[in-house]
Amino acid sequence: MANETWRKALYSHNIWGLPSDKSHVTCDGHLVRSRVECIVYNELMRLGVPFRYEETICLAGPDGETVKVNADFVIRRPDGQEVILEYLGMIGDDEYLLKNAEKFRLYINNGYRLNDTLFYLTDNAGGFVDSRLIVELVQKMIMKR
Repeated sequence: MANETWRKALYSHNIWGLPSDKSHVTCDGHLVRSRVECIVYNELMRLGVPFRYEETICLAGPDGETVKVNADFVIRRPDGQEVILEYLGMIGDDEYLLKNAEKFRLYINNGYRLNDTLFYLTDNAGGFVDSRLIVELVQKMIMKR
């Protein structure tokens, strides 16, 4: 029940960009930025997994200052532990990659562990997506522990 309360609670979320940046419609009518985010969102809904889309979270920066980042998905495991899933959809854009490398460093320096409490997705080299692999990853993320 606590996870359901967490899922329904109001939270600070990403407000950057124009509404037109979100053009993919999920199973419950929410708009997301990419087809992969739409697949992930719909799979999390189908599995009944509590999650938040584009939640703004506060992390400690390199000098101890508070840095706000927007996580693509914050997912709550049955034991209450929160994990982050990021989708790197613009891997051909160097500026985007540098920004996400800094975000990755912040996550790691704040105790997130790759493939344990921090997960990444991207398209394959041809830009294709295998939604079966996304389903496997989501199940791994929530069943870990």
